[in-house]
Parts: sequence; C-alpha cells; structure tokens
Amino acid sequence: MRPPDSDRLSPAGDGSRDGRRRRVLVVEDDIELRDALSDFLQSAGHVVDSAGDGETALERMRSSPPDAMILDLMLPVMNGWQVLAEQRLDPNLSSIPVVVVSGNTSAAAAATHAEVYLVKPIDAKTITQALDTVLSTAELRREPARVAHSDRLAAVGLLAAGIAHEITNPLTYVVLELEKARAMAGSIDDPAIATQLGLAMERALDGTDRIKIIVHDVATFTRADPEERQLVDLFEAAQTAVRMVRHRIEGRARLHWDEGSAPPVLGSEGRLVQVILNLLINATDAVPEGDAQLNSIRVAIGTDHDGWAFVDIADTGEGIPRHLAGRIFEPFFTTRAAQQGTGLGLALCKDIVTSLDGEIVVSSEEGKGATFRVRLPPARR
Repeated sequence: MRPPDSDRLSPAGDGSRDGRRRRVLVVEDDIELRDALSDFLQSAGHVVDSAGDGETALERMRSSPPDAMILDLMLPVMNGWQVLAEQRLDPNLSSIPVVVVSGNTSAAAAATHAEVYLVKPIDAKTITQALDTVLSTAELRREPARVAHSDRLAAVGLLAAGIAHEITNPLTYVVLELEKARAMAGSIDDPAIATQLGLAMERALDGTDRIKIIVHDVATFTRADPEERQLVDLFEAAQTAVRMVRHRIEGRARLHWDEGSAPPVLGSEGRLVQVILNLLINATDAVPEGDAQLNSIRVAIGTDHDGWAFVDIADTGEGIPRHLAGRIFEPFFTTRAAQQGTGLGLALCKDIVTSLDGEIVVSSEEGKGATFRVRLPPARR
C-alpha cells in the first residue's frame, strides 16, 4: 500500500465552498499514506481526523461524527468490512457516507456497502470527486429538514419581534404614570404613607427597567442580520442570554461565571445570543428539579490554545448517553416528550456556529453532566 506521489496529491478542491468546513475521518494503517491524505484534505479546506485501525475509527466516529469517512479495508484490530458492518448497525453512524480506498480488487471488496469504492493508487482529482459526490448526496438528504426548521424559526422570530415592539408603547405610559404617582406621593400629609407609596413606586419603576432590558434582549435575539457580520463580544452576548433565562436557571441551579479574556469575533450578535440561550436552556433542563443548591450551571468565557474565543456552558445534570451522543445535533432529534421540545435547538446552534466558521463540541459522561463549547475564530483586525 504505497502512498501516492506527492505531486499527485496537490490541492484540487475547496472543502468550504458553501462556508462550512467538512469533517473527514481518514482510516488507513499505512502512516505515510494516511499523512498524505490528511495533508491533502486539510489543504483542500476540510477538517481532518485520522485513525490507524478500525476500532479507533469507530471510537472517533462516536465521539465526533464526521461528515464523511475515507476507509481502507485491510486494517489491524478491526478490518474495514467490520467497521462498515458496525457503522450500519449503529443508528447514530449509519448516515455517514463512506469512500473506500483499497488495493483489494476482488469482487467481495467491490461489493462493500460504501457509497464509493476507489482502487489504489488514487490521485487528487479522483478523491476530490468522490468526496464531492458523497457530501453533496448527504447534504441533499438533510435539506428538507433544514428548510422546515428554518421556516419555523423564522416564524418564531417574527412573532417574538412583534411582541417586543408591541410592549414598548404600554410600557412607556406605565413608566410615565408611575413617575407622576411618585411625584404626587410627596404631597401626602401622612409621612409614613408618603414613604410607603414612594418605596412602592421605586420598586415598580425598577420592574419597568427590567422589562426594558428584556425587550432590548428580545429585539437583539430576533434581529434579522444573518448576512451582516460585526464585532461581537462573547461576554456581552452571554450576559444578554443569561438575563433572558436567569429566572429559569435560578429555580433549578446555582449559576457560576468564569470570565476570562476572549478576543472579539465576527458574527451576528443576535444569532450568537440565540446559540448561548439555547445551550443555557438545555443545561437548565438537564439538571433535576428539587434542590437548586445541589445543581450548578457554569458559563465560562476565554481563549483556547489556538487563539480562538470560546464560551462553555456546563451543567451537573444527567449527561448524554453514549448511544445518543452522535445524534444530538440532528434536526428534530430530541429525548424530550413531544410537548416539551422540538429538537431544533442544538441543530440550530450547530448551523449558526458553523456558518461563522466556528465549531461546537460537547463532552459528557452519563450521570456527570455535560459541557458544550462554542469556538469561534478571532476577528482579524
């Protein structure tokens, strides 16, 4: 299994043509060929993971499902046929398209259940066309679900924006009347009553200030600016999201902040608030009800080792079962009862984050909570 000549694997494609970098898992036991394929795919714009045997490949697929897999058949520990069989039996992995690249020319090899079968040696054009084919086909399969959930979210956004707008007028005259009442309270002869009324008016006006913040946050959340990117401070976006759901969090868990230093990112403030809000709601729903002092939700902002900005949303809830970890970002997939969720939240989060050239990853151990990390590249000055 000799590696192709280096000049035959020069970049011939762009894995981010539609703004989203595809994740490709390369499974090959020949380290030179594996490195050559990985380097080529990375230079073509893909995000690449690799494995040298079938067992490791399945572990990588389950922990971070790729968009496509390039698979050799002659592998140690677990061969390619066994990997394909295990993949097809696992509902979380079965939809991942596979390109087999093998030196085996037998009929049995060619009959493997893979979308494309390539015989070594291969060149850049061949592997690029094969990946384009399987990725395009997989994208077409997902398109109806994506359109449906985008339409629903657009309708919800319009409704929320309309409600926020309608609140501003009555809120304005409530504030004006409260301020007038506070001024009139000073003319009451009984000082004790005047003081009590004054305090009541102050508390009521504090409440209207909170409503103003909520209206502002809803307007930010529903702002229709998907194409226009601007500098966004992740800490400010997280603050807005927390304000919108603080009452829900405090009823079930203690909230902790870990504010580090993070560079500004290019994106839509409203959409990033939407992502963080969805993750906070998921975290809140994951912790058991009963004693808020026993549960916690942590929001952390910082910069990772690559210089990217990140926000972590961590909970001490029930965690994610291993057999479901690969499906949580699928549109309309949910473990909740039908009346409790649509299964759109995490799929929406992934769509928004990847559209901003970032990524969202999750780490979880069943029974010990989960941590969702949103990573975004720093804005170039």
